[in-house]
Amino acid sequence: MKIFKYTPVAFLLLLGYSQSVLSQELLTPVMDNPVLLGKQLQPAINAQTKKAASVNAPLTLPLYDDFTQSSVYPDQTIWADKNVFINSDFAYRSFNRGVATFDALDSTGKIYSQATFAPFMADKLTSRSIRLDSLFSPTKRALKISDSLYLSFYYQPQGLGNDPQPADSLVLQFLDTVPVPWWRTVWSTPGMKLDTFYAHYGTYCRRVNVPIVDSAAFFRSDFKFRFVAYASLSGDMLPSWQSSMDHWNLDGVKLQTDGRYNDSTERWIGFAEKAPSMLRNFYAVPYTQYSDDPTAYITDTLSMFITNRHASILPARYGYQVLQGDGTAVSSYDGGNYYIEPFLNSGYFSNRLWAKPPVRTILPIDPYGLQDSASFYVRHILKGDDPGLGDTIIFEQRMTNFFAYDDGVPELGYGLTPAGARMAVRYMLSKSDTLRAVRLYFNRVVNNANQQYYYLVVWSDDNGTPGRVLYQHELIRPTYSDSLYRYTQVLLNQPVPVLNSFFVGILQTTDDNLNIGFDRSRDNRNNNYFNVDGTWQKSQFPGTIMIRPVLGKALMPATPVAGKPKSGLELWPSVYRHSGDVNLVLDGEPVGESRVEMYDLFGRLVCSQQSFGKFNPRNCQNGVYVVRVTIAETNSTFTQKLLIAQ
Repeated sequence: MKIFKYTPVAFLLLLGYSQSVLSQELLTPVMDNPVLLGKQLQPAINAQTKKAASVNAPLTLPLYDDFTQSSVYPDQTIWADKNVFINSDFAYRSFNRGVATFDALDSTGKIYSQATFAPFMADKLTSRSIRLDSLFSPTKRALKISDSLYLSFYYQPQGLGNDPQPADSLVLQFLDTVPVPWWRTVWSTPGMKLDTFYAHYGTYCRRVNVPIVDSAAFFRSDFKFRFVAYASLSGDMLPSWQSSMDHWNLDGVKLQTDGRYNDSTERWIGFAEKAPSMLRNFYAVPYTQYSDDPTAYITDTLSMFITNRHASILPARYGYQVLQGDGTAVSSYDGGNYYIEPFLNSGYFSNRLWAKPPVRTILPIDPYGLQDSASFYVRHILKGDDPGLGDTIIFEQRMTNFFAYDDGVPELGYGLTPAGARMAVRYMLSKSDTLRAVRLYFNRVVNNANQQYYYLVVWSDDNGTPGRVLYQHELIRPTYSDSLYRYTQVLLNQPVPVLNSFFVGILQTTDDNLNIGFDRSRDNRNNNYFNVDGTWQKSQFPGTIMIRPVLGKALMPATPVAGKPKSGLELWPSVYRHSGDVNLVLDGEPVGESRVEMYDLFGRLVCSQQSFGKFNPRNCQNGVYVVRVTIAETNSTFTQKLLIAQ
């Protein structure tokens, strides 16, 4: 797969900013991380940080993190800083869905203040102190060189984001204390494009094994290591094009004895990507549109990426369940038992019953048009032959009042130039409807230079390209939301009837790149159009422009930007069966930093946890409980009932 990065500064300097060069569509790296910006509004220290800070005890061997158990920030019981972004969106063809992504953005989601066009020290991931003076199991003894101590990890340049330049690098350093504390570089690699990386190594995710043999320098009670990404600004001299991301994805960090220089396996099976949508071309559609013709939207197969990180084949069983929002079963699929071949030899498990499981039933519809929304949950389950060997992922298929080709995460930014350029996204309907609003996601750039005026435009469909203008909004400028990947919504001044299919997009008034979010997770280029010279063309870039039309009933000006089916605290599943986590949803959005307390029917406190979006009541007995959730940001409290049953 070819990954694109465009740096038009070279053309502009050579050609004197010629109009011909400026008339183009561009993909640029994004300039901030709204997930981190949203987290900045919440208390910065979570429960794990508090525990580590209060105890401040060094870690002991073995150490392992595959970044699936933490979200947004690194696990603060293992890592001492918060610069990298923990996510399941930026990796490409990895063996595991959780990665630590390095870029040129700090822990608040903003570009580093020291960013320059020359390589500078950007993201760091630093371990807490580790006891390398001793082993503690089965009995305490001194660590020796013969114990074969190795630090291993997987890495990938670029992923679905922006490729680090050859002068950029990813570096591994150990903290040395002789004669004074300093960071010794023990491994590094230069930046490169992902396709170059694959051509060189034959893999999209390479494992590195670093032996630790300098016992005098490193076999201490306060050993530390860190990964450092060196990044550099790139882009055009115009501020709206200045961009820098230089992505690296890190995974499977392990520090253990009995290692080998060519060690590349562990006994693990699981899902390498997050759960897929049940819809063919969309992540979300209006429920009334879906109910009118579900076969036009529901997919016939799912794409699953299942891996075995062990050196030998492992037996397992795969299946999935479709549940309604209240936990009621809709349908299930049993993929049967098979042996999964090692990922390093065979890649993703290719048996179609697992890799391409069929969708044999539609999601329930509302034939009478009484419901405005519905939510369904698709739970994928992989179980091995050993207890604890397996994995579970869940996709929430929410259908409210908007269309979404994108999954809500902008790996890149999309833009046009010159003034007068137009971009449009096509949407096809199952029945006539009324367009009420449009949601847009704009990336921030240096000094907010993309806050230039534009027109929001709706076009009819003229044989597959934008035709007659159905609506043009007054001049507006990009706005941003600082919460978790939330869109800003533009209410139309009048309802716009739409038939069969329509286009919605932007008419620019300046040469500046508006830098609208661009999602790489689904190739939607056949529905993305641009016009810079009077002729509409399909986009050349695989992905989707992050524009979402809102249809159906009239909206009040105070309507929230995300379609929210109900208010108040929701627990999913509402019936807990001693596996996985309970998800917390408030007003249709995931709950942030919070304190969760569970009380039995006699008013006794049986569980108390610090939480971010979910909690685990696995050790509680069967019965009915009252769950009390206190939101850290606002100190407001909400309650809901939870049933625990076998």
